[in-house]
Amino acid sequence: PPLADADTQAVAVAALRALAWLSSEESWRRRAATLATRVEEAFGTEVIALEGDGSPVPAAGSHLGWLLWADVLSDAGRDRAAERLSRPDVLTDWGLRTLSAEHPRFEAEAYHRGSVWPFDSWLGWGGLRAAGRTEAAERLRRGLLAAIDSLGRAPELFAVGPDGPEPIPISNRVQAWTVGARWALEHDWDGRAT
Repeated sequence: PPLADADTQAVAVAALRALAWLSSEESWRRRAATLATRVEEAFGTEVIALEGDGSPVPAAGSHLGWLLWADVLSDAGRDRAAERLSRPDVLTDWGLRTLSAEHPRFEAEAYHRGSVWPFDSWLGWGGLRAAGRTEAAERLRRGLLAAIDSLGRAPELFAVGPDGPEPIPISNRVQAWTVGARWALEHDWDGRAT
């Protein structure tokens, strides 16, 4: 059914801002500001998506990093999102979980219900840095690079178990966006417009 997820809404705001910059047309900047306001109103720290009827889908996860990365939130919203993203049920020693380990539907090996995606975690790293959470961001960067190294062959996603990163059989290898995320983390590039 129709579903508006926080990740896509954050990227839409970033795209509208990029159009404003590229075209110098104020109308794109206004659209970006309007959408950013709507996104912040709709997506709190415990809302991952909206159903077609506008009802919230309750959950916390790595999507908060996308909201931070895209600079969609007010100062207070940014602080709340960064704090929530940094909790151990989402921020592991190896990357960001797509869904909080405290959520009833969490499964560490599930594609979007608890696994760690390196690309997703890279955006979260950029978002944490933008929010001034340098310690959490550096922990994420170091852990994610170590996980990619330990698993080998640039996996699309992986699980984090009690003993650290674990391969997931359905994960694509070698995944281009994991290679890109690794390069970006190694070169201190967060992909954010300055």
